[in-house]
Amino acid sequence: MLVMLLMLIIISRNAVLESNLSELGFKAPSARKTGTTIAGVVYKDGVILGADTRATDDMVVADKNCMKIHYIAPKIYCCGAGVAADAVVTTQITASNVELHMLNTGRPPLVAMVTRQMKQMLFRYQGHVGSSLIVGGVDVTGAHLYSVYPHGSYDKLPFVTMGSGAAAAVAVFEDRFKPKMELEEAKQLVRDAIAAGILCDLGSGSNVDMCVISEAGVEHLRGYDQLAVRGPREGKYRFDPGTTAVLTQTVTPLSLDVVDQSVLTMDAE
Repeated sequence: MLVMLLMLIIISRNAVLESNLSELGFKAPSARKTGTTIAGVVYKDGVILGADTRATDDMVVADKNCMKIHYIAPKIYCCGAGVAADAVVTTQITASNVELHMLNTGRPPLVAMVTRQMKQMLFRYQGHVGSSLIVGGVDVTGAHLYSVYPHGSYDKLPFVTMGSGAAAAVAVFEDRFKPKMELEEAKQLVRDAIAAGILCDLGSGSNVDMCVISEAGVEHLRGYDQLAVRGPREGKYRFDPGTTAVLTQTVTPLSLDVVDQSVLTMDAE
């Protein structure tokens, strides 16, 4: 009952905000489509998270080496897809809350507790925080892997992909995943899944980052693999002036009159 009341309040609030914006001649912001490929898999001794490193703004590559694997707790990490700023701030807030929880209880955090904090935070904003998250880690109960969607829903699976390249990445997992995989085999599987997203999705690209989490510790593999390396130029692309003939030429003179001219001096004192 309380959840339904909260949803009705949020829906009515959004309707009032949209009507006020329309009266002022503005349009309510819409969801932004961004590009990312993130993935995770549970292997024999823990969890492996992977992500590409391309950050896009519409059709522009804003950052070729973006960090998409974020720290939450000593053995819990999170991959973020969607709006980069939302994912970074969401993980930072969660990491701060988890640290306070550890200080208050004197116990290491559980992956399920971290996931619960994230999904409750995202549910309150009803999708307006554009973060799609993969939470993975090892706690006293074992290795766990969760996916959290922008509206607050979540899944617990042995392998997970999210982002615009998720369809290509999940095909690799569905074809080659096996329970209790060895470390090197699991690392190669995550690498190939992220590579499939990079090669099949224009919003994903650059390098493959990876994070191996086990009971022994965390190994953060920044720049684990680099795809689509620029090769050497095979020919010369400098052409001499006059190579392309000018077929027609038109000169249009512009008559301009200086109406007023003034010089301003700046006081140096």
